Amino acid sequence: MKRIICLGLLLLVGMAVGCVPEFVNPLPLSPNLKSDGALAGDWIGTEVNQGKTNEIRLFVLARSSGWMDFLYVTRNDAADPVNVLQLEGYVTDIEKNKFLSLRGVEEGKESATNKTWLIAGYTVSSKNLDISLFSQAKVKALVEDGTLKGINTDSDSVKVTSSSDELVAAITNKGLKAFVDEESIMRFSKSKK
Repeated sequence: MKRIICLGLLLLVGMAVGCVPEFVNPLPLSPNLKSDGALAGDWIGTEVNQGKTNEIRLFVLARSSGWMDFLYVTRNDAADPVNVLQLEGYVTDIEKNKFLSLRGVEEGKESATNKTWLIAGYTVSSKNLDISLFSQAKVKALVEDGTLKGINTDSDSVKVTSSSDELVAAITNKGLKAFVDEESIMRFSKSKK
């Protein structure tokens, strides 16, 4: 499975990179919000950057509120500092699919400072976590055909302004494949430590 560097860049420098669409509204919170215990833990993945394969660590922590914290840690080589990105978010179930609504937390802050959201589908097993980022091109096409509301922020980027309920309706009607590309799936393995 192709590992795209876009996720790492997105998470490290924000959604301004234009790799994935931004969402003004997240998927709706469940009235009985619970974190997904299967997500919690230490996950290991890889990314390829300038011909080098680098390890990625994803630490997922559950809160008693049902929200979750995600720490995305990368290091290109011994000379580079460790890059850490903190995200917070929650799980939403739509049909038989699970989704994450995530937003960035600025270093030193206790809660999110990013006003836009990243939405991704995910599957988790005892050994693997697959995160399926929404595709910029596919979401842009859904905005252009009127399925979603949004604005093109430049030639490659889109900001989705649809309400949370409109997002659920579009996902339900079109299915997950209308939103993700196979090459945008990031696979992580459960740490053995």
